[in-house]
Amino acid sequence: MSKAPLPTDEEARLHVLHQYEVLDTAPEKEFDDLTRLAGHICGTPIALISLIDRERQWFKSKVGLIVKETSRDIAFCAHAILQPDLLVVRDASADERFVTNPLVTEDPHIRFYAGMPLVTPEGLALGTLCVMDHVPRELNLEQKAALQTLSLQVVKQLELRRQLAVLCRTILERKQVERRLALQYAVARVLAETATLGEATQKILQTICESLGWEMGAIWTVERNANVLSCFDLWQARTFNAVEFTAVTRETTFRPGVGLPGRVWTGGKPAWITDVTKDPNFPRAPIAAQVGLHGAFAIPILLGGDVTGVIEFFSREIQRPDEDLLQMMAALGSQIGLFIERKQAEEGLRESEMRFRSVLQSALDAVILADSRGIIMSWNKGAQRIFGYEEEEIVGQPLTALMPARYREAHEQGLARLRATGETRVIGRLLELHGLRKDCSEFPLELSLALWKRGDETFYSGIIRDITERKRAEEEREKLILQLQDAMAKIKVLRGLLPICASCKRIRDDTGYWKRLEDYIVDRSEAQFTHGICSECSRKLYPDIWEEA
Repeated sequence: MSKAPLPTDEEARLHVLHQYEVLDTAPEKEFDDLTRLAGHICGTPIALISLIDRERQWFKSKVGLIVKETSRDIAFCAHAILQPDLLVVRDASADERFVTNPLVTEDPHIRFYAGMPLVTPEGLALGTLCVMDHVPRELNLEQKAALQTLSLQVVKQLELRRQLAVLCRTILERKQVERRLALQYAVARVLAETATLGEATQKILQTICESLGWEMGAIWTVERNANVLSCFDLWQARTFNAVEFTAVTRETTFRPGVGLPGRVWTGGKPAWITDVTKDPNFPRAPIAAQVGLHGAFAIPILLGGDVTGVIEFFSREIQRPDEDLLQMMAALGSQIGLFIERKQAEEGLRESEMRFRSVLQSALDAVILADSRGIIMSWNKGAQRIFGYEEEEIVGQPLTALMPARYREAHEQGLARLRATGETRVIGRLLELHGLRKDCSEFPLELSLALWKRGDETFYSGIIRDITERKRAEEEREKLILQLQDAMAKIKVLRGLLPICASCKRIRDDTGYWKRLEDYIVDRSEAQFTHGICSECSRKLYPDIWEEA
């Protein structure tokens, strides 16, 4: 037996053969009709459409033969594709190329063979339309011509199939592009419309899984202190029951390089697993097999080049790697990373604002925020207590509503000067003015102003303290001082006498409390003391007063 040599264009021939996507497909009427017609015209019990693959010949259509394929080494058609025209073997048992061929010496005991190469428009022979018989014989000219015509029809059918495959692939690719664009839009919409990080992760997982037709997704976050990945959130389709797998996923943590999340964390790039149940680095494989999960892929959540988390997805189907999908999902991972950073910042700011508002509302002083036009933006409970306005009454009103008419013109001039020149005379100073309550009564106040900017906008904050009681106390003190000054003026002034204690008659120690009292009185009157009680006697006679002093 002589094995057929390989064609000089073998690799190109195989490439085109696979483009037709016909190998290992089911029987089709169009091909079977041509095969039967070839056998009928040539009067042979066996007719085949044979395609020569790298290691085998496979029969797209067959009449009179049971097997679906044979080894290429024993294929008559492997010789036929080397010919530019019809290959006819009258008696294989007498042909040295086939005399010991198992197809000749054993079942089906071929003797006669005629094969017309199936030549593509590129000039590549993919296989043959052939007829065979168990006895030696010949074909007449009409039969040979018919076999050639039928081979052209087979090629046309293959071309139609290839064009249909290309069309279907194009449609599929277009649908995939549309679906992935829709997915990108859907994820972007979730990121734009979701208020909290927890709500966003559920929607992101659900959106991606439903768009891809996958059953489950999980988000893992990096815990820097422990150097592990832990499950932050998880979503699964309602039609899919994977209680055991979800429980294990929520409880599991991964070190760098361990499991699908761990390898993505370490590599910083997407990873795909065709079948997790057969992957050596997938610790959850036994549970995945129990619940029927197979295909999986994961993408890193990147922020500034650092992996801050991993998102993984699972399918019940064995999934071949899809590089285009991985690239698109990798871009989404970076987008999600930016979103998570923004949401964390927003939540941190929100918490800070809540703490600030809590402090603001608990303050006894009035704290008021206003914009560059002098319009009130914020109003705490201290301001409500001092001025008498509820927050909903005063927010949006001008600051002039809180000041007597005599201050308003100067206030407006100050705002105009600040807007025009950026100069201010009152920021950073402690001012004593008068305020105007809701009931139109005036009261003294202490005001401290601050200025701050956000972008091109200017804002003011003012802390206001009602000093009515302090002013009243100061007035009372001044009255008492005047009364004391009047009393001291009436005290008889004696000069030249020693300071003798009125109780023990000893010279007083003027370095203690009474000396300070004398200094206080002397500073405020013209009186001079020469008599009094020494500190020792004062302790004995007036212990309560001494303790207070």
